[in-house]
Amino acid sequence: MKKIVFPDTNIFLHYQSIDQIDLPDLLKCDEVELVMAPVVLDELDDKKWGHPFPKIRERAQQAARRINTWISVDEDIRPGLSMNLHFARPNDGTLKKWQLNPRSNDDLLFGTILEYIDSNPDHEVYLLTGDTGSRLRAESLRINVVILSDDYRLPPAKDEYQKEMQRIRNENLALKARFPSLSLLFADSSERLVITIGPQFSSLTKEMRDHFNEVNSDIRVQSAKYLSLDDEVTSASDPLSLDLRELDARLKATFSLENPSEDEIDRYRQEVNDYPQRYKTYLLQKLQIENEHRRTIRIDLGISNSGSALAEDMLLALAVPDHLAWCQEPSGHMPSRPPKPPKPPRSQSQILRGEMNDTEWLDGSFLFGSGFAQIPNTNQPEPKISNSGLVLEWEVGDCRQQRDLQLEPLFVRFSTADKITNFQIDYRIDEKNILKPVEGSLLIVVKKQGISDSD
Repeated sequence: MKKIVFPDTNIFLHYQSIDQIDLPDLLKCDEVELVMAPVVLDELDDKKWGHPFPKIRERAQQAARRINTWISVDEDIRPGLSMNLHFARPNDGTLKKWQLNPRSNDDLLFGTILEYIDSNPDHEVYLLTGDTGSRLRAESLRINVVILSDDYRLPPAKDEYQKEMQRIRNENLALKARFPSLSLLFADSSERLVITIGPQFSSLTKEMRDHFNEVNSDIRVQSAKYLSLDDEVTSASDPLSLDLRELDARLKATFSLENPSEDEIDRYRQEVNDYPQRYKTYLLQKLQIENEHRRTIRIDLGISNSGSALAEDMLLALAVPDHLAWCQEPSGHMPSRPPKPPKPPRSQSQILRGEMNDTEWLDGSFLFGSGFAQIPNTNQPEPKISNSGLVLEWEVGDCRQQRDLQLEPLFVRFSTADKITNFQIDYRIDEKNILKPVEGSLLIVVKKQGISDSD
């Protein structure tokens, strides 16, 4: 009994030569006819010159020569084993019927086998392969399959290309061992930092408003005793009704050297009236600076050298998005004291003596909330403008192999509250012994406590 066998391409590239395999014994028959499909011949021809591995190219060339010899001579390859060519390619109807892809070489081989089966229903036809994927696909198309065992597979000998690639890899590893291996990390040795930013206020907080009302009330109480004499004289409904001696006494008291003049009292009254607005302006300025402080992030970085060589004369450059800016410390300064309260009206004798009569009843020690942490001064470098935007660049010195170099704290600030979002820091490390700069990025995840108008 004869069986028809269609070998696929991998049989000729990864297994022993077909004449070394006893296919009649494997298929339990008297005779096996190998039928070469056009697509298999095409694949072998392509791999003779186009495969990247020299060893595969060599095997494809040897297989093509053997096939040409076996077909040319009118005799069996070995007892019970012959070979013939099948020139017909599968037509579009067959491909469409079996849902085969015309751009897949495997599907073209399946189409050829299916058409051969339809034309030769009395023949027992098989696909010969070593590929599990091809076997499963063929069986789904109701094609008989013969799988060659790994006993026939060629040993995985490295070809010259693979040997050369391995040699290059080994040289690269040896070369890398002579240079530092650098990376920039956060203080916890990670590339991701999670920070929390406090709320931003656009108007005075409840604590500030209560304090403002308290200060305003104290000013009014303090000023009452200085304005009472003036109010008493000017508020008299009919000065002429007063006893002349009493009026004369009051006038003498009013214009004596020991009492303030009318101009001094007017000056004091005006300052009392202006003080609430001055104090409110101070509070708003203080609030604005506190908001700016809350939008400022402290970043602790370090350079890690995991290589086996010293990193020398390193130059570090950092860049952040446009809506952030590098800073050394919060811009501006917290007002140390609130505006001085109005100076009480001075008597003529005090003016002549040059006494200022300053009061110390308001010490300016009021602090707003506990959410603001003072940001320390650092020795970090000044930001510079480059072609890539605002960057921070400075020399950071040396770092020994298998060591970390901790850098001075850095500060970065969001321009406005609506710009507070996650961002990344792009970095570049130059070192005199490495061939190209080390580039990378670090991610900062921002969690907001809330954006608030007031408490």
